[in-house]
Amino acid sequence: MKDNNPLKNMKYIKVLACIIGLASMAELKAQQTGSAPQQYSFSVQQAVDFALQNNVGVKNALLDISIAKQKTNEMLGAGLPQLNASGDLKYYAKAPVINFPNFGNVVYSILESEQLLNNPKPNLPATIPASLFTKFVATGSVDASQLIFDGGYIIGVKASKKYNELTKQNAEQIKIETSANIRKSYYNVLVGNERLEILNTNVTRLEKLLNDTKALLENGFVEKIDADRLEVSLNNLKTERDNIVRLLSLGSYVLKFQLGMNADDQLTLTDKLEDVDVKSFALIQSPTDAGKRIEYSVLQTTQTLQQLNIKRYQYGYLPSVVAYGSVQAQALRNEFDIFDTKKGWFPVGLIGGTIKIPIFDGLQKSAKIKQERFTLIKLQNGMEQLKNAIALETTTANINLENALASLETQSRNKKLAEEIMRVSKIKYDEGVGSNIEVVNAESSLRESVSNYYNALYNAIVAKIDLDKATGNIK
Repeated sequence: MKDNNPLKNMKYIKVLACIIGLASMAELKAQQTGSAPQQYSFSVQQAVDFALQNNVGVKNALLDISIAKQKTNEMLGAGLPQLNASGDLKYYAKAPVINFPNFGNVVYSILESEQLLNNPKPNLPATIPASLFTKFVATGSVDASQLIFDGGYIIGVKASKKYNELTKQNAEQIKIETSANIRKSYYNVLVGNERLEILNTNVTRLEKLLNDTKALLENGFVEKIDADRLEVSLNNLKTERDNIVRLLSLGSYVLKFQLGMNADDQLTLTDKLEDVDVKSFALIQSPTDAGKRIEYSVLQTTQTLQQLNIKRYQYGYLPSVVAYGSVQAQALRNEFDIFDTKKGWFPVGLIGGTIKIPIFDGLQKSAKIKQERFTLIKLQNGMEQLKNAIALETTTANINLENALASLETQSRNKKLAEEIMRVSKIKYDEGVGSNIEVVNAESSLRESVSNYYNALYNAIVAKIDLDKATGNIK
């Protein structure tokens, strides 16, 4: 029997509303926390731009720039006036006692020497214990100081600004590395997609050929070994396709990791391999200017910092001057009435200055200066070595690109020949004037030539990226 109880129906409605509300809140929270998978479509340049905003290494490098700026502010703050206020309250449960000289002995001695003492001199103690402290002592003070001159501070300010420049250069270096890695991973996935598409086509073609051969076998036109050969080739082809699928999944995951994306996000690559203008891959004809490499700029800035470090120790021989001042007020009470406005506080004020003049430190600064000079020489040696390393890297990248382009041209011709051989072998087999062995061999040669072609294409792209990086043309 149908239940028409309105109270019971209202209860069900409330429960349903709560469930819907909780589900909506969970969905909203998932969207806010970014847990829901996102979908992205990137060209190679868009992928690089996305990585420069979301890659963890890049974000940390940008945070290092912010940290360096605050370190500069910290250094500058040391040269600004320093103000401090303090308050202090003491309660002496047992006040300190001081032994004062007993002046009674002095008085009696004078009276005795003047023969004014009628009675014998009494035996008085030498000291009398007494306390000058009240039970409550309250003190409030404001202290100020100002650095007038310090050689280390002057050099420190210069060094902090140069350190800002160094962190920016480090961030630029990380961006360049990230950009190169993103491009390599992007084209690696594109090559994998092309190879998978070719393998799928080959599998479809070989499956049709196997089915046709089985039909001919049933009618007695071919032998069983012909069908077995095709089936073996088809199984090998499917295995290779499965391997490519797994490698492609790994390559996509690596790319998303480098981009700073979640592993569950969906990524679509919009660029095509046929859009890559390999003919524009030009070799370099002149030596590379090392100054275009960010690594060289980093080393130059490091050398400047080292020179400032030497000056910091040299300035340590100069005196430092600090001015200071203090204003205090003190309340002395035997009762806790320090806030009683009728009873006064005792003010104290002072102004002073401190000068420190280094005289002899056991030759410590001299030893430190020599150490830092040796370190500077090492940096200079490193710069010379970096110049040679850049020249070697550029030459190597140039030769690798030249070899990759030559290999790509060869593999491109081989691919066209293998496609033609496969086409002719298939026609001959369909017309009954060729064997399936020819088709299997042609299929294997085509598969190998296609794989070699895409490997050569990827190697050429990577070689061009390496050459651009070696010549400082990746910005």
